[in-house]
Amino acid sequence: MKDLLQMAAVQKLCEFLGYDEGKFYFALLNRKEIHDYSHSKSYRLLKSLYDLGAVAKVRDVKKEREFSSYVPLPPTFLYNLKETAIKEIITYLEKIYLKNFPALFLNNYLELSFSYGFQLPLFLIRHYMKQYAIIVFGSDDDYSLYETYLSPENFKKITYICRKDYAHGVKGKIIAAEPCLVGGRRVVIIDGIILLDFLRFPKEDAAKNPRGTRYYGYLLSKDLIENPRKLGHVKRVEQEIRELFHLH
Repeated sequence: MKDLLQMAAVQKLCEFLGYDEGKFYFALLNRKEIHDYSHSKSYRLLKSLYDLGAVAKVRDVKKEREFSSYVPLPPTFLYNLKETAIKEIITYLEKIYLKNFPALFLNNYLELSFSYGFQLPLFLIRHYMKQYAIIVFGSDDDYSLYETYLSPENFKKITYICRKDYAHGVKGKIIAAEPCLVGGRRVVIIDGIILLDFLRFPKEDAAKNPRGTRYYGYLLSKDLIENPRKLGHVKRVEQEIRELFHLH
């Protein structure tokens, strides 16, 4: 059964990402050394996966040097697919991800950039949220995904805020805010511990080519940044968001 599920997962990745990209992503997910590809082809595949939203660029800041590397993102890009057995495939791939990258999003500071979708928060909420999550997005396009992939209990724990001009009348716990309060910023706070803070940069043809959109920002899950108010950075941003949108 496991072999059949693996075959189905690899097939779905290849259909969505491309044949070479799907196999390459699955190898990255399993932390396997890749000997079948030259350095130039590996670089091309990583760039392609970045454009498809399957890997992110991570900028590690050291005392003496700075460098960027690619890391696989969870298989959140599959969330949009409405197909039979897709939930089972996603669950299988996410288990692999959590096994091989258990601490990537915990007690860490990551500078990230990636493209296309912004479903990383859904993965973090699914697997790390215990108490609550506050989500500030541009539109309500992804709201139905939260209802689909979260348990009813966890779905009730999220507060979802989006621009009033991009709200399409989706029923639920959505706060439609003035566009000037949201702009191109995307913020997700989970339990006052994990913070995602990004800016969205669409290309000129974003309406026809949404995959060209880029997101640049950071994930913070430890108090690295001191401030005069003696309040951890995550909590300070949460306080600002709560005050801005009148959350209790």
